[in-house]
Amino acid sequence: PNRITALPEQAIPKMYQASELKLTIPKLGQSLEIVGVPETSEGWDVSWLGNSAGYLMGTTFPTWDGNSVITAHVWDAYNNPGPFAELKNLVYGDRFEIEAYGKTFIYEVRESEQVRAGDVARVVKREVSGNNVTLLTCEAYDEAVDKYEFRRMVRAVLVDTK
Repeated sequence: PNRITALPEQAIPKMYQASELKLTIPKLGQSLEIVGVPETSEGWDVSWLGNSAGYLMGTTFPTWDGNSVITAHVWDAYNNPGPFAELKNLVYGDRFEIEAYGKTFIYEVRESEQVRAGDVARVVKREVSGNNVTLLTCEAYDEAVDKYEFRRMVRAVLVDTK
């Protein structure tokens, strides 16, 4: 918040992979293309997501059994609220959808929690049963240290496929 971020050209090893996936969150008024964000030795670099959502490669592919982690910006590079600015407002029972390959996968929120930035790995890589999606974004920007101290994680389970 309160600053504009200059983005250099995206490096080849960090290039996002296109997909035919779309995330729709009716309660937030969001409909986002999902791209694949590669995991590098430095982790996932989501700098170029813009108004897209990013599936964190190394977690389960969206719509498959396991825990798929999808992220989007809380605040964008142009100093505006990002697609996940209101993610904290999703509560138990809220639904969102992933459209993929002619099907619609419907997920229902089971929990929302704020975790310290350093604790994200335990949730991102955790083993789960069934088909789960964890929506992830930054939270609680601290200007003094120029970083977000927390992350918002919203975990949902598959409840229907059409």
